[in-house]
Amino acid sequence: MYLTYRTRSLHRFADAHQNLGSLLGGTLAPQSERRGDLARAAALYDECVEHYVAVVGSGHTAVKAQKANAARVRAMMK
Repeated sequence: MYLTYRTRSLHRFADAHQNLGSLLGGTLAPQSERRGDLARAAALYDECVEHYVAVVGSGHTAVKAQKANAARVRAMMK
C-alpha cells in the first residue's frame, strides 16, 4: 500500500501518542502508585488518557480503563 508523506506523518504522530500513552499509563503511573505517590500517579493516568484520545478517540476501552485508573487512585487519596 502506497502511503503519501502526509499519511506517513499522521501514522507516526499516532504511533508516538500511543507509545507515550503506554509508557505513562502502563509503566510510570503504576510505579508511582507502588511508591505511594498517588497524586503523581493520577496525573500520569490523566496524561495517558489525553494521548490515547488523540489516537483512538474518547469512547475506546483503553481510554475508559485509564480514566477508571485515575479515578481509583484519586479515591485512594481521600
